[in-house]
Amino acid sequence: MKKFYSEEIDQIIQSIDGIEQAEPSAFFYNKLMHKMQQKRIQKQYSFIFQFKPLLVIASLSLLVFINAFMLIKQTDQSHQTIANKSIPTNTVYDFSEDYQLNTTTNY
Repeated sequence: MKKFYSEEIDQIIQSIDGIEQAEPSAFFYNKLMHKMQQKRIQKQYSFIFQFKPLLVIASLSLLVFINAFMLIKQTDQSHQTIANKSIPTNTVYDFSEDYQLNTTTNY
C-alpha cells in the first residue's frame, strides 16, 4: 500500500511541476478598466433616475396647483368687476360683458 501512495504522490508532484503562470490576453487590463468605469457611470445615473418618478409627480402637482390658483383668481376678478359696475344702457357694453371682453387677466 505504501508503494502505491508514493507513486501517486510522485505523479501529482510531477504534474504540478509542469504548471506555468497564466498569461492574460492582449488588452485584458484595458477591457477590465473600461468595464469598471462603465459600472461607475451607471451607478451615478441610477442615483439620479432613482428620484425621477418623484420629480415628475411633484412637477405635475405644482402645475395643477398653479392652474387652479389662476382659475380661481380669474373668476374672483370677473365677479368683482361685475359687482362693482353699475348697469349701463349701452348695447356695446352689454355685448362686451356677455363675451367677457371687458375683463383683463393678469398672468
